[in-house]
Amino acid sequence: MNVCSIWDKRGLFCLGVIAITSQISIAACSIAIGLGSIFLLLDKEVRRNIFAQDTKLIIWGIVSFIVLVFFSNLFSNDIIDSQKRLLAHVLRWIPFFLVIGYVRNVKEWWGIVALLFFSTVVASVVGVYQHYNGMERVIGLERNPIYYAAEILAVSIIGLYMLFIFRRKDMRISNWLIVGAFLTLTMVAVGFSQTRGAWISLVATVLTCFILERENFNKIQFLKIIGFFFLFIVAFGIFNFSFMNRLANLSDVNSMERIYLWKSAWAMFIDHPFVGVGMGQFHEYYISTYKAVEAVNSELIHPHNSLLTFLSENGILGGVSFTLLLGSVVLSAVRQIKRNPVMVIAILEVVCFFIGSMTDHLFTVLILMRIYWLTIGLAVAAGRVGVLKSCKFIE
Repeated sequence: MNVCSIWDKRGLFCLGVIAITSQISIAACSIAIGLGSIFLLLDKEVRRNIFAQDTKLIIWGIVSFIVLVFFSNLFSNDIIDSQKRLLAHVLRWIPFFLVIGYVRNVKEWWGIVALLFFSTVVASVVGVYQHYNGMERVIGLERNPIYYAAEILAVSIIGLYMLFIFRRKDMRISNWLIVGAFLTLTMVAVGFSQTRGAWISLVATVLTCFILERENFNKIQFLKIIGFFFLFIVAFGIFNFSFMNRLANLSDVNSMERIYLWKSAWAMFIDHPFVGVGMGQFHEYYISTYKAVEAVNSELIHPHNSLLTFLSENGILGGVSFTLLLGSVVLSAVRQIKRNPVMVIAILEVVCFFIGSMTDHLFTVLILMRIYWLTIGLAVAAGRVGVLKSCKFIE
């Protein structure tokens, strides 16, 4: 066995551990990411695979983000703390590099997807179990229902894309059943989380998928899929009163508290427009200077909006860095989508994440960002290994 194959097996093993533990064990996932980082540094062949034409734009977005935020953090009141927070974000891109570096064929690609699905099924089942044991807003194996719902949705996007690319003529019933069951379970779990931001993200993602894949299905298929989602929502609302109550009560304390936070974050940005107050320093300034009189909660550490968080903490440089990071993924996907249609998944991930991050600062969620970048890496790798060409049930 040559050295290259040894590195491949080790790197792929770490990637598999990351996928299967992504929503089950933060510790195991972190250890695998740490080992994977070492393999990436030592394996020259993999580094050549990473810096390829189909990844240059995304890597440029990542590097731009790091440079701009690093520079703005130099003006923070606590430079060391701000730069440590930036370093924590950098480590969350490792799954992306591992996927595009070590996934070399279709079998490996589907293997990682299967492990990722397994982790999500476990988290979803735990959430459903919690609901039927009296928990009002389920959290799965997470600590927060908002983060839990976002993580479930990030993986469900792969299943949603599979549902859209199935063709009626050569479709296997088993494929519909497997993907349909997976999506039904995950959507129930997201519903039980009672996270309105996640529900809005789901609707926006499905609509975006319809727009991007409108040429790949006829009107009958279109109506069937729309009907499925409509009946699911109606049935879920009928059998879950808290779901309908949550939809109807949009002016509760949490919603108003967010509005006060957004106003404070904007005022903070206006007073510190170029470099902000420093990454992670929002809470200190909010309590001392910017907290609204009407606001009740003094423990909130960010404005529950990723864009406003970057604007308030890193100024214009932060807002630009956040935009470039997400924009580079979308632009890269648009450029590659003709030769690699699976890049639709990358666009859907950005849409889902961006909409969700307007009501919470999802960028800081450790598990979510690992899944997010892992999924984008899978979209890029799908074009390299020819995933769609290998599927007999796809024309």
